Amino acid sequence: MAHSSKNISLSEYLKEVDQKNILVPQFQRNFVWSKGQMVKLAASLLKGYPIGSFLLMQETGMYSSRYITGFETENDDVVVQNSNNSNALLILDGQQRTTSIYQIFYGKGEWRFYINFKQFIEDVKDVKSEGLSGIIEDNIEDWISVFKLEDISSRNPGNNPDLQRALGLFPLDIIFNGGDQGYSTWLDNYCMSNALNANKQIDPEKFSLLSRCKEIFIKRLVESLTSYQASEIVIDKNTSPNIICTIFETINSTGQPLTVLDLLNAKCFAHKFFLRNELEDAYAKYEIFSNYNDKNDSIGLAIVRTIGLLCKKSCKKSDLLNLTAIEIKDNWDKAVEYTKYALEYIKVNYGVLGIQYFPYKDMLPVIAIIVNSDKFKDSPNNKRKLDKWYWSVVFSGYYDNATETKNGRTLKEFLGTEKDKGWFDDDALVPEVVANQAYLGDLYNSLDNLSATRSAQYKAILNLYTLNGAKDFYKTRATIYSMKERDIEDHHIFPRKFLSLNGLKGNSVNTILNRTLISKVANEKIKDAQPKTYFNDIDTMGTPYAKAEYRLHYLDDKFLNSDFSLGMYEEFKQRRKEDIMKTIKSKLS
Repeated sequence: MAHSSKNISLSEYLKEVDQKNILVPQFQRNFVWSKGQMVKLAASLLKGYPIGSFLLMQETGMYSSRYITGFETENDDVVVQNSNNSNALLILDGQQRTTSIYQIFYGKGEWRFYINFKQFIEDVKDVKSEGLSGIIEDNIEDWISVFKLEDISSRNPGNNPDLQRALGLFPLDIIFNGGDQGYSTWLDNYCMSNALNANKQIDPEKFSLLSRCKEIFIKRLVESLTSYQASEIVIDKNTSPNIICTIFETINSTGQPLTVLDLLNAKCFAHKFFLRNELEDAYAKYEIFSNYNDKNDSIGLAIVRTIGLLCKKSCKKSDLLNLTAIEIKDNWDKAVEYTKYALEYIKVNYGVLGIQYFPYKDMLPVIAIIVNSDKFKDSPNNKRKLDKWYWSVVFSGYYDNATETKNGRTLKEFLGTEKDKGWFDDDALVPEVVANQAYLGDLYNSLDNLSATRSAQYKAILNLYTLNGAKDFYKTRATIYSMKERDIEDHHIFPRKFLSLNGLKGNSVNTILNRTLISKVANEKIKDAQPKTYFNDIDTMGTPYAKAEYRLHYLDDKFLNSDFSLGMYEEFKQRRKEDIMKTIKSKLS
């Protein structure tokens, strides 16, 4: 990967921004910094502190871009630019800083930033040279005043130079962008007008004091900005999209992650196809998508990966990033329909009610292709094959890594290729993950300590409860399957606090063998009560829970309606483990 680095003056960097030579690629999220964050950045610059480098990329023509937020265009920063400027640079890292600096020092955006020069004078006038650094360090943020441009007030200086001088508010946007009203002229005028005595004559002593403060202000603050050098790193335009995505994810690991969807969204802008708008339409059209709407773009990525499998038989990041805008546009609706049907299928057949309970969300694209294939439809035998594969995958941990590669491999294993048959064509071509069940012994032994709520096996067992028709521990007796994901909670059958009082903690308490799904309402009613109490509470349960209803949760009522003992608790877990393993084995047979 070719790149260059250099130091560039802050003045020159901002000039490039103002001349629209530095743009924001459409895969970047919007400007989100608060006024407070902008003040802290301005203070750091005024003190000469480093603020990090700016990572830029040469314009490739591949991604649409937009102006920095604050340009006074008809539609501001939402106007998409298909830049023909071969010298333009796109911001990979530093959008928030760049936008903030530009708005502060060029007078753009909704806020205007000033230094309270009047207060500055009061704070430094009696301070000796050696004490100035400490005063500036301690007071700089307090000196910075911020006003919202649209607010109409007699105390809002806005763009009124006379009011600014009257209030002693030095506008930061005149340091680099002052023109005839540059900072030196502003300071001279302020000092002259404030050095006058009652007779409108210059008071020499007062003028001398103001002139000294002005020189301190210029030397200690203004020149910190005019001499400030920023570090600029520029990546060559020929760098692959996969590398760009990896770089962005690395530098942005603590912020909002950049997804493949963001990059493809930027690519499709030039073709007037807006992926995020299309995704919003999909959410509005299909309610089931709402159970998978998260900050990681799970549904959007599943749709794009489905397109990758349709077009390239692959959903590796590098292949997805090489999808053309036309391929995405032409296959989007089909991929949405495929994904929607797949989510319905896994809900009905695997008990997955939403993303929180999906063992491996990365399975979704390949399932979407398979269940919508001609070889799958109207074939009970192939349905049994898919079901057996699904449970083999989740209980073996097959998708714990290399999911992108395994999706492509699985597609070939099921559907074959133009040259070779797949498992749907030939019963003998059983995938290795289905044929090898050696993991079952380890799975059985692990259930006592299986307490990691994010593990695929933990989630899959919760799904078994749902599939088994488990009913709520509440008088309505609603099935878990009928509930919204947001209304469900993962419940300790013997509550943690209760077991703690009996000397039990850790995995012995949190194991999946002591967990099931119930409604939030029931969980709130039960709180820390033991099963013998809440199963016999009329206000909570209404009529007593029937023996058959206990079994829907793989529970034996004799353990839940008798006095507690440590021995009984161990028997309870062992009986439940045997029942759960019996069901798992039946899914794999």
